Amino acid sequence: MKKIQTLALILLATMVAQAQYKKASFFSKGGRTYELGTTAHVMSDGKGAPLGFYFSWGRDKTESHFFRWTEIVVLPPYKYQFQTLASTLDNPGNKESISVSGKSSTHVVYNFNVGYHLLDRSEDEKKILPFVFLGFNVVLAGNIKEENYSSGYYDLEKEGAGDGFSLGVRGGAGVLFNLTEKAAIKLAAGYNYQFNFGVDNYSTSTYDIFTSHPLVSLGIRFRLLEE
Repeated sequence: MKKIQTLALILLATMVAQAQYKKASFFSKGGRTYELGTTAHVMSDGKGAPLGFYFSWGRDKTESHFFRWTEIVVLPPYKYQFQTLASTLDNPGNKESISVSGKSSTHVVYNFNVGYHLLDRSEDEKKILPFVFLGFNVVLAGNIKEENYSSGYYDLEKEGAGDGFSLGVRGGAGVLFNLTEKAAIKLAAGYNYQFNFGVDNYSTSTYDIFTSHPLVSLGIRFRLLEE
């Protein structure tokens, strides 16, 4: 119940922020953006760099340095592996190092971001637009699908995390390469600092499936012209 309440509060705060933004720009529909792309999540500790795919929508008005966008990211299942200590059936008092491997389920992640263009566009649109951004994410779905280790071992010191709640903050920099007035290539890189809560696991420590990591994204963005 606490996880649901926390998620509800975060989504409510986001909707309020978006509603205020829309109220301020009610009389102008121009500047709306839509984007498709992919993001490499460079996670450590045996996870590799899973590739996710995203769709985003937002607002970027020429007369403002600030812009924002909301993403829904789908991260297909990926494999992982880590080392831990475990007791043996033959010698219960002895701990041995074993390898644990597994596979995640599909993750769905909600991202909300605010960007700031570093160049002034009040006189004309630039072909190359560098920017910085800050945001947050909530993992809406995703967990461990399967986990395997050699038989004959028990009482693992580290195990895959069970059901929990995961949210993070993110920031970085990027650049827009304007191909036309309406289309642009968007390249961004940054760091996602992730927090995992409410894990129901009785082992000494847990192995979280979605953790803090650098990220690199590449996509194509379409922007409606000012009316």
